[in-house]
Amino acid sequence: MYNLSSASLCTQLAQEAGIKTTSCNIDYGLRFGRSFRGGWAPSHKLLYTGSTPKVISKSPDYGNSSFLSLLNIHMKHSIKSSIDTDANIPLFSLPEGLDAKGGTKESMQLLCAAMDDYTTTSARVVMVHNDPELSLLTHRACQLLNILYGQNNSDTTSSLLHLDDPRRKEALLQFLRESSAHDTENQIAFALESNDAVSAIFYALAGDNISRATNIAVENGYFRLATLIASNNPAHGRRELLQYQRDLWNETRFDVKISPSLKRVYAFLSGDLGCEEMLYKERPDITGLDWRRRLLMKARAFPKKSITDLVLDYEEDVFNEVAPPPHPRYASSSSTSTCLLFRILKLRATSGGRSEGECGSLIEVVSPDGYGQNNFDLGLAFHLAAIIQGLGCAPAMSAEEEDRLIDGFVTQLIDANLWEWAVYITLTVSGTSAKRAESAFSKAKSLINRYLVSATDPSFSFLINKVGLPGCWCDDALALRRASEGKSRECIDHFISGGDSAAAASAIERLVLYPGVVQGGGGQLREFLARLEDDGFDEGSTAVAQG
Repeated sequence: MYNLSSASLCTQLAQEAGIKTTSCNIDYGLRFGRSFRGGWAPSHKLLYTGSTPKVISKSPDYGNSSFLSLLNIHMKHSIKSSIDTDANIPLFSLPEGLDAKGGTKESMQLLCAAMDDYTTTSARVVMVHNDPELSLLTHRACQLLNILYGQNNSDTTSSLLHLDDPRRKEALLQFLRESSAHDTENQIAFALESNDAVSAIFYALAGDNISRATNIAVENGYFRLATLIASNNPAHGRRELLQYQRDLWNETRFDVKISPSLKRVYAFLSGDLGCEEMLYKERPDITGLDWRRRLLMKARAFPKKSITDLVLDYEEDVFNEVAPPPHPRYASSSSTSTCLLFRILKLRATSGGRSEGECGSLIEVVSPDGYGQNNFDLGLAFHLAAIIQGLGCAPAMSAEEEDRLIDGFVTQLIDANLWEWAVYITLTVSGTSAKRAESAFSKAKSLINRYLVSATDPSFSFLINKVGLPGCWCDDALALRRASEGKSRECIDHFISGGDSAAAASAIERLVLYPGVVQGGGGQLREFLARLEDDGFDEGSTAVAQG
């Protein structure tokens, strides 16, 4: 999942710090190409403890991740469960769909509501890129999952049985049209500025913007072409007539008098993608189309093909080098990564990896290299994995894969000063294994012990009231912090408040009685005894403490 190659984070830090990787006197993190630290300091500093210690002020750039909005949605729609323990500590997961083990009609409706919420909320983003599609990628991924798996409340059958619903396919085409609209308009504008109206018409057609293509044709005097475009309905048989006309042109060598751009227009209107395939095979750099518009063109050229056939056929076209590979939006043409959106399409087309042409594991579907340059940005991966795992449409993650995903996201949240949410995320492990639950509880408690500072901190209220953790966890953490600060009275107060009498007795012995008797700290001991009397302890208990 993580691309820990020569360009890994550790290697970049080593180069920045001037560390020679050929030396044997280096740390193991650098040797193994990964960091063994639990996370970055809140000040975004990393200390390299080599022969010449250096503080490197560099932290991973996670971009404009909408941490809080998506986390609040996950918490809002999560179902609480608990392992049978004395503390009854909650675990969290999204509702299960009909294809998940234990899923019901009601739980599927709840999951669909969560998916709707994810889609709506992720659309409200601040555009931080010149390319709006990079900022909208989270929204596009959630939107695509909703299109491919969402169901009506009245539907009680598996979502895998409704892939060929015409409405679902039309929604997918609308999705491809919207997600490529930015590129389409840019290319139309550039073509018109270059006085190349025919190319502008072609790019409008490739983006499935029929009205725009018709208007450009009319405005530039291509009236007959405008008529062909406006009436190009496969059901009316006009495509066959246009293909017959193209064959006549080829036979009479009239096609040599037609411009290449106009040939592309006529070929597409006749439902023939051979022209595009040949052009891409010969000059892939001049077609000007990415995988989304080529897939959209394929869907319009073959209207009777199902979503499954379209996706798998397109993958075959990529293999035959007649269609652009589905690279991530951020990546260059030399990238070997596959776009997150195409991975989701492939997952759906292969029935969740259960049929021939298996898509792969869930962790590979949501891997960060499919949506961003930073392989350590696991925010989106976590939420998509939660949705897909809830749908039950992919092989479940192994315990090891889930731990890597959760632990990575926890580190990212700590770096973003959202440690209290990191505690929540540690409690989202799946399954009912008592061993895994206890491991999650231990991690959550460790985070609280490390980062909780005061009972007046908003995170204190968040953990108790929203997450539902036992108050004794927070009191124990504050007691340990006060003990480390030498504030024995407050330490004992927190242990008593948390109901841990054994720890309170131990703290009294270690922090009050021992300094008072052995080290001569009589003033502190007398103060403590006076406080016992003020708090209403009976004389016998006080005498025992005095003794």
